[in-house]
Amino acid sequence: MKRAREYSRVSHKDKERGISIDIQQRINAECAEREGWQLSGCYCDDGISAYNDQIAARPAFAQMLADARARQFDVLIVYKWDRLARKQVIFYQVLAELERLGIQVHAATESNDWLARGVSGLMAEQYSRMLSARMKDVRRWEASQGRHVGGVPWGFARIDGALIPGDLIRWPIRAFELYASRKYGFGTLAEQLAREGAVLDSGRPPTKFQIAEVLRNVVYIGKVCCGDAVFAGLHAPVIDDTTWQTVQTILAERVTVDRYRKVAVQPLLSGLARCAECGRPMWYSNTHYYQCSGRITRATACMMGSVRAAEVEDHLIESLGVLMGDPDALAMVATELDDVIAADAPAPIDTQGIQAKMRRIGQLYEDGLKSEDAYRRELAALRAQLEAAPAAVVPPNTTQILALLGDLPALLRAADQADRRAALHQVFASVVLAPHYAVQAAPRPSFERVLLVLDQKITDQWAGWALAPLTRILRAA
Repeated sequence: MKRAREYSRVSHKDKERGISIDIQQRINAECAEREGWQLSGCYCDDGISAYNDQIAARPAFAQMLADARARQFDVLIVYKWDRLARKQVIFYQVLAELERLGIQVHAATESNDWLARGVSGLMAEQYSRMLSARMKDVRRWEASQGRHVGGVPWGFARIDGALIPGDLIRWPIRAFELYASRKYGFGTLAEQLAREGAVLDSGRPPTKFQIAEVLRNVVYIGKVCCGDAVFAGLHAPVIDDTTWQTVQTILAERVTVDRYRKVAVQPLLSGLARCAECGRPMWYSNTHYYQCSGRITRATACMMGSVRAAEVEDHLIESLGVLMGDPDALAMVATELDDVIAADAPAPIDTQGIQAKMRRIGQLYEDGLKSEDAYRRELAALRAQLEAAPAAVVPPNTTQILALLGDLPALLRAADQADRRAALHQVFASVVLAPHYAVQAAPRPSFERVLLVLDQKITDQWAGWALAPLTRILRAA
């Protein structure tokens, strides 16, 4: 009997239309019984939209995918196809991954024909697009009537679309006053307000990002907005025009200055980082994370989350310090590799002897002691031996390579970012990243043999290597 699980989801709009979780779960259970499947569990996202690309925003859905990868069920039942996703790129990616895992996806109330399923994915997104467009028109009309739409700003309550100042309104007013003095940035202003006892509706002190949002919000001068359109609000202003204009001028000045003050620094693993899940290159974002390019461009169904740059870079440097921090091990590897290189060297071919044979058979042919066919056949065989002679190979200077590797950990800790990055690119072809650590590293050809032998030596000497887990040196693809 196949193991089945059901996934149900309802957004706030679905609740308004009467599509409840209970209805979905009941119909899904009836479907499992009808098909002869054993329903062993359910996943439920209540009040969550499926019209976005963030699977992490749907915790039950993310758990379902994790359990699917662990092969914990054979069939996934959904009430309708749009319960999976309303964004078609996510819809098709998830279906493809579940099918690759050998899991059947079954809709309880819609056709399970391949074509009908594909059309359902398109129609789900089309419906969401139409609904979104209608809601934008509704919100814009409400804003034109002076009603506030969107999240309620700090210090206000909202009744029938009209904003009402509350007890906390003194803190946004205080933020405008302090920022207009030109003595504070966002961070220092947030710290000062926290010292004075400012809190949000949640009871927590405001962050610098929330302060920045407050200082740009037109609701504090009696207006409301929808998109780029600004309208007069039903509420009275709490900030006077002079303070507002002063704050906006300071914001504009500081944005211009900060834009040119920042110096772009090339990330340490740029061009080297690879995703541990799908193998695609990982790109560095200005939020100090490495992100899988396959996931960003939707070229793959990779579910790898963002990897904090500082953590994986520190882990890689620590790993290389362990790998290359023992001078005795480096000396041992140098001796061993010299012997291996000598043993692997191809046997030399006696080119002078072959050339002498060629001269002899030529003389015999001229003297009439060898037929033309025999002469040509033997001459071709001797020429083939000469052509098969291996080209002169310059063995790697293991002493020089190991000296560079021995200096690498110290260089990575002490040098500037450009030199550190150049050193890593000289030694490695790629570094595979997972959250919190570097999983693998592939050396460039000139360093490959040295690092493979060195890695094996350290692994033999230190049993905790594979458990840390620290960098594993792999053969370059």
